[in-house]
Amino acid sequence: TINNKEAREKLIHRATTKHGITNDRLIFGEQLRVDLHLVRAQACDLYLDSWPYNAHSTATDVLWAGIPLLAYLPDYNHNGRSSSTDQNHKEEPRMWSRVSASLLSTLGMGGELIQSTIQNYEKEAIRYSQNRNSYDSLRKNLLQKRISSPLFDLISYTRHHETAYWEIFVNRFMEQQKPHSSYNVV
Repeated sequence: TINNKEAREKLIHRATTKHGITNDRLIFGEQLRVDLHLVRAQACDLYLDSWPYNAHSTATDVLWAGIPLLAYLPDYNHNGRSSSTDQNHKEEPRMWSRVSASLLSTLGMGGELIQSTIQNYEKEAIRYSQNRNSYDSLRKNLLQKRISSPLFDLISYTRHHETAYWEIFVNRFMEQQKPHSSYNVV
């Protein structure tokens, strides 16, 4: 981690300039309270997630703010699994590489926003940046699914957690049984 803000920004500018991205296209933000952070996130049109270390809570924040998030997961098969045959990434993706794909799948938008190859990832990023109708349709879909998806249904999530804890308590402590190997909390 680079603690010096100016040194960090210079390093990022140097790296992006090598790829033809001018400094005026980058906006650095200060740390904010969560409510202001969510408002600021809406200045972004499309969040391009990184590989192999995905955004975690930031991905959730961006999706909640209504910003489409484009993810790369090698050889994603749109059933929520990766078979990792992408020539660029031969090993099975780790947990930190699957977070955004998991969020998008739960949201019901994996087919639109999870790309299985770098080429498709780049192609879709360009398409959404150049085709306003495609982008507007994607964003409208995200805003609708954000309300109806289990990803942001905190009442059901809490209820499922409470039920799982109650079952663990009853099975383990009241009846002296081993708890089930897994509990559904989604």
